[in-house]
Amino acid sequence: MTLDLPTATSTVTPRGCRRHRWYIAGMDDGVAWYGCHRCDAIRDPVRSHRGRSAGRFGKDQERRIERVHGPLKVGEFGDAIDLLGRDFAWQSKASRGRPPVWMSVVTTPVLRLPTALVTGCALAMAPIAGARMPLVIQTFVRRDGPKGERTRDWIWVRAVDWWDLHAEDGEPVPSTVAWLVMSGDAFLQQHGRDEPLR
Repeated sequence: MTLDLPTATSTVTPRGCRRHRWYIAGMDDGVAWYGCHRCDAIRDPVRSHRGRSAGRFGKDQERRIERVHGPLKVGEFGDAIDLLGRDFAWQSKASRGRPPVWMSVVTTPVLRLPTALVTGCALAMAPIAGARMPLVIQTFVRRDGPKGERTRDWIWVRAVDWWDLHAEDGEPVPSTVAWLVMSGDAFLQQHGRDEPLR
């Protein structure tokens, strides 16, 4: 006696290429459309343009951070660290949106539990940061703001790391889960430029 059982079929979507290799796959009314040699994906021109624009925006902000705050830009090497300074391993998160209301009023260092974005960045940098401490810089770029406030930075550092670098005698040690968030200007005033040792 044989049983006629249905066979299992996979519902897993095959993973696409990590990096597509485009070729001209055809023409429609004189306009070329592209396919990938490796995975047969069809290139979406709108999505492709958006990806290039976002990548360029992020790289522009990394160059600006290097110029203003001092760390060396290393984001082109593809790991979680975007910039390397003397004391900190930096990860940059830039946005064209508005900063959260609570953040927009922060200037001097304020103790705060880190957001999911900050903890995710710190965890990603941990295995490769070496002796450098994690730092997350959130940049908000506005085209419609007053000229002096078009681009604003807020910097997140672990409170214990900041205490190690800048505490005065008798100052209590902060909680190990707390982070400090401050404006980019406050960071420069208290810490100075985080230029790597040459």
